[in-house]
Amino acid sequence: VRDYAESVLKPDALAADTEGVSAARIAELSGLGLLNHLAPAEFGGAEVSRAADRRIHEILAGACFNTWLVWAQHGPVVGRLTTALADRQPSPLARRILTGRLLVGAALSDIRRYPDHYIRAEQTTGGWLLSGTISWVSGWGLNSALAVGAVDPKSESVVTALLPVDHHTRSEHLELSALGGSRTDRVTLDRAFVAAEDKLSEGDIAGAEA
Repeated sequence: VRDYAESVLKPDALAADTEGVSAARIAELSGLGLLNHLAPAEFGGAEVSRAADRRIHEILAGACFNTWLVWAQHGPVVGRLTTALADRQPSPLARRILTGRLLVGAALSDIRRYPDHYIRAEQTTGGWLLSGTISWVSGWGLNSALAVGAVDPKSESVVTALLPVDHHTRSEHLELSALGGSRTDRVTLDRAFVAAEDKLSEGDIAGAEA
């Protein structure tokens, strides 16, 4: 990772800031095992320690902050997914993430803004329908799925789950004063379906805010 950061990321950092992090860059991270470095060995992951993970964050952030931000949204989701699947088999979508075959965007922060602004979860057959506007997602256009935190206002329970990016999502690019190459968008969900098998966790709103 250090060699890659010095020879590839750092020389290209200015271009990434002006032109955006590329799909080729994500493919390179995947080839280095950085899309599933926290995953168990059974999925081809490296199961790195927390100290090693922090060091990787430092190296990537020091070389190209835009690339780091996109990657840093994805990495912890893999760790969270590993914990969630400790007692069950992964869904096909979860397996693709654990094996480092796709990039995930993080959309979890709006839970803290409930009830003023949040993603609404409506229970339906086989899962949930999610609606609302996510304040920001980095790596948009590069990620094939999102890790979304949503609230069911009837029960005030929080569902975090993996959501495929499809025609039920639309985006509006955010012109950031910094990290302009991070592909950060505001994303709206229109009754996007989340399958029960892709649930990461479920609990009450008080526990989620804590």
